[in-house]
Amino acid sequence: GVFSSYTGSVSGGTADVNYFVNARLQRENGPFGNAELGPANDLNRKVQGSASLIMLPIENLKIRLNMQYVDAHHETPQNNNNIFGTISTMIFGKPENVRCNSDADIVGNGQCRIGGDPNAQIAPGNPYGSPAFNTVRETMQEETIQETKHFTGSINVGYQPTSQINVEATFGVDAVSQVSIDFDPFGNAVDGVRGFDPEGFKFVDNRVRRELTAELKGTWNRGFGEHWQSTFVAGGQGFITTLDDEGLGG
Repeated sequence: GVFSSYTGSVSGGTADVNYFVNARLQRENGPFGNAELGPANDLNRKVQGSASLIMLPIENLKIRLNMQYVDAHHETPQNNNNIFGTISTMIFGKPENVRCNSDADIVGNGQCRIGGDPNAQIAPGNPYGSPAFNTVRETMQEETIQETKHFTGSINVGYQPTSQINVEATFGVDAVSQVSIDFDPFGNAVDGVRGFDPEGFKFVDNRVRRELTAELKGTWNRGFGEHWQSTFVAGGQGFITTLDDEGLGG
């Protein structure tokens, strides 16, 4: 597989305004050799970004703004302890089951290529000797995909009218959107072995979660002589959470 990562950041400001922006891109193309075997992919990609802004409009007022965003895309073939998994199908392969649907497609190295040409496209057959259920190429017809987007943001305002009193308010949002797809196309029995759902199927699930929060807090510090001090804190917090989840398949 191939892994790549790119990162960049910018920061600066003045005595009254400071900012910081960061971005990152990560991409990993895994070890599955899917270029010829099927549309199923072994891919992971993430785009991340964050930004913060601090403002001091007047001497006793401070405003902080923070934001983070992640966009993730993940694809993987069927795997693990699964009769439709690519790796498990290869592990249980038997040499005596190796065949091509047409003798004219047999290549000297045991592969099946159209017309027996080593440089031609893959021809129907069972070159890995799968004993049942499906061939390796047929397992690579099913695509499993997840798309996730996550945003968090907050604004914090702090006001200190005197040296003893401080008032702080924070408002935030957290939103996650996730789409899951399981898709096997029509005609997935490309080697004529698979008998399960040859007409294909598609299942889609869309899950969206949102949370809004608000917090207000006040602090009063007071000293009593040289060795005693009291701190009084009062505040409250509230939040609203919504969750929408819908799916469809067939």
